[in-house]
Amino acid sequence: MIDGRVKMKIFAKIFLAFVLSVFLASGLTADTGDPVIEGKAATAVNIDGGTINGSTIGETTPAAGTFTTLIDQKASISTKTDSYVVTTADFGKVLRMNNAAAKIFTFPSVGATEDGALLYIENQGAGRLTLQMVDTDKVMDSAATGTCYTDDDN
Repeated sequence: MIDGRVKMKIFAKIFLAFVLSVFLASGLTADTGDPVIEGKAATAVNIDGGTINGSTIGETTPAAGTFTTLIDQKASISTKTDSYVVTTADFGKVLRMNNAAAKIFTFPSVGATEDGALLYIENQGAGRLTLQMVDTDKVMDSAATGTCYTDDDN
């Protein structure tokens, strides 16, 4: 059985490889970060609109964002040592449990606005970690208010 840390490292490597392939396929060079248009380095690229780093951009309104921002992003890690009630503010983070005793992560009731939100769970300690759902929420195809947990081997 692969433990959570190995799964996380494998996921991170696959994700980084995907991001790099998208980065390189977009025409940006990995060594300088300069855009490449039709095989030639360019110092500026016109963008017809959108957002970069939360700034709205248009044809005449450049933003300070860079394409390397995506590669530099990684989820923050929040280590817990006791049972914890997860909040929607935790979405996008790595929640790590580190305890030799059995503990529980209780998930909040979520609505449609949270559909697709990511939360990474890692059990670093020797104890069992139970993921407890509330209301009618499910883990994959479990029953409502279902649970899932690690085996005691992590």
